[in-house]
Amino acid sequence: MENYIDTIASSRLFKNISKEEILKLLKNTNSKISSFKKGEYVFFEGDIVEDIALLVDGALHIQSDDFWGNRYILGKINKREIFAESYAFLNNQKLLNDVQALEDSKVMFINVQKLLNYCLSSENFQKEVINNLLIIFAFKNQNLVQKLRTIAKRSIREKLLFYFSLEAKIQNFSTIKLSFNRQELANYLFVDRSALSRELSKMQKDGLIIYKKNTIKLLKL
Repeated sequence: MENYIDTIASSRLFKNISKEEILKLLKNTNSKISSFKKGEYVFFEGDIVEDIALLVDGALHIQSDDFWGNRYILGKINKREIFAESYAFLNNQKLLNDVQALEDSKVMFINVQKLLNYCLSSENFQKEVINNLLIIFAFKNQNLVQKLRTIAKRSIREKLLFYFSLEAKIQNFSTIKLSFNRQELANYLFVDRSALSRELSKMQKDGLIIYKKNTIKLLKL
């Protein structure tokens, strides 16, 4: 656990909490770190989750497959981010999606009930953890709204332009780096990959963008 304390301490969950206090909490809650190879599943749809999960190394996808095997990417989990926390707070609520490792990854699991019990023993610690969790929930709600606004667009071009525009605002630059490859982007936007590729070519021809792999330069009209 000590090997990853810098990463753990820099996560939003433990903001304003000392490394010594974090290590003490992790020890008292019997938290553990598990390794997952690329392609392995951290969680499966239908799992009952009792732990808050924190990604300490690697990258993960939140995804779901429909009845016919079509895959939809609901989001990407990056280093230092927590996930599954909303399910951990709900008793016996089945997970509605899979979480899969995009690369070799390490995940720390903190039992939510043990975490709450430990926080109750320290008023200051309790205040910080609850405040950090509320901020995380707020950010995730904001990201969900942004995704809903993106996929609500009718055409592939509208989806792409809106998504690229959001990323340009987040990255604060007109040349953006996408965290998805072409297939993953198609899954994220709920569109066909071939149709997505054709539309990107048309948008470049129309002078809206210049793209190379996962780098997109937005051009002003």
